[in-house]
Amino acid sequence: MQFTALILLLATTAAAVQPAPTPAVRSAPPAADFTVPTQGPPTDLSQHVAGWRYGEAPKTRRTEDVVSFVPGTVRCGTEMVAPDRVVRPYDTSTVRYAQPSVPPPGTTQPGYVWPPATNPRMFEFTIDAAGRPTAIRQRPGPGEYGMFVDTSDLAPALSGWRFRPGAARTGCSIGFTVQAVPIDRAPAASLARLLSGPMIGSAGKAAFDRLKPVGSNCYEGGRPNARSTNFPSFERFVEPNGDWNFSYFQHDIDAAGHPAKIRLIASSGNNGFDAAARAALALNRYQPGARTGCLFQYHTNSAPMQPAQRPAVPVATKGPECPVDLQQVMTLPPGRPFPTPFARRRIGGVATVRFDVASWGQTGNVQVVAAEPADAFGETARSMIQRATVAPSPNGYRGCVTTVRFALPGQRTAAEEDEAQAPG
Repeated sequence: MQFTALILLLATTAAAVQPAPTPAVRSAPPAADFTVPTQGPPTDLSQHVAGWRYGEAPKTRRTEDVVSFVPGTVRCGTEMVAPDRVVRPYDTSTVRYAQPSVPPPGTTQPGYVWPPATNPRMFEFTIDAAGRPTAIRQRPGPGEYGMFVDTSDLAPALSGWRFRPGAARTGCSIGFTVQAVPIDRAPAASLARLLSGPMIGSAGKAAFDRLKPVGSNCYEGGRPNARSTNFPSFERFVEPNGDWNFSYFQHDIDAAGHPAKIRLIASSGNNGFDAAARAALALNRYQPGARTGCLFQYHTNSAPMQPAQRPAVPVATKGPECPVDLQQVMTLPPGRPFPTPFARRRIGGVATVRFDVASWGQTGNVQVVAAEPADAFGETARSMIQRATVAPSPNGYRGCVTTVRFALPGQRTAAEEDEAQAPG
């Protein structure tokens, strides 16, 4: 028995995706020193800072950063394995806080020390015979003082990697190093990639202000009033395996409201998409009135990535007390659960769970037997079955096993593909 969970997106095909221009924002005043809560001082701080008492919040400084993720070497056991295709994780942004440091000798004012580089985010996985990463799981790791980094896209991006087909491999691992670059020193290409993606983060406003060219008046009094907005044929440039395309432009608007001096700032490197995006932007029309230093971007979604036909790990046999067709007596919770980071990349999945049912219909002892391509689908399936109810029975059931398939709109599961291709 299996269930299929569908996620509803605003656009179910790449052709329907119509990204709007990056919204206009106003410049923020320069960041000033301010106070954040703390659990207590470093052991040496109370001895050096005049007037500072334990329990008070020490002064800190902050910086807004563009965050990217650099993949390390893939190892399966002791062997290094080179990928055939790499999907780069989405960039994001964060705010870091400096730690008060020991004052220089002879002074009472502390300096500031920025948090050190973060530890790599480590993942374990296997590679199936087709070269697809499976059973992706993140190892627990330590956090860092003074910053939060959204790493939710690392597992989805890794699931889009491809390796040379052949014998399946086990015991594989990879680490992603977090790179944080202050926005005031980040190159334009990094800022454009950040603002084109779905994980802009907490410093998006600062990134947009930094990317605007010097002397820009495009957003004075509000964003330009678009009379018509055009789009390239997104369906021609859909990437597989959770990947995407983007093109980010700077342009002016002439007195008649036509785009002028269009310049590509950064892109994903697809020359065909860049040309189509430039042509679409040139056809946009705005309220008459000259403006300079405007920004505009287009991006595509990925083609839906079909979930695995079955979990790679053998599943347990259903208990003899469990109904043959549990779906007829089970009521699932409302809503259509789907791991959000995988939905962003349009990646489906599958999970097999085992559970018991009490005589009054409550499920319990829910265990994930297997999940593909990553454990996020197993945790989502576990949560769904934990909140499900079953029709009451005299003695309840033990050892029930079910498979939950997570498919995107218009996407058939592998089992449905097999049925469609079956002869007769």
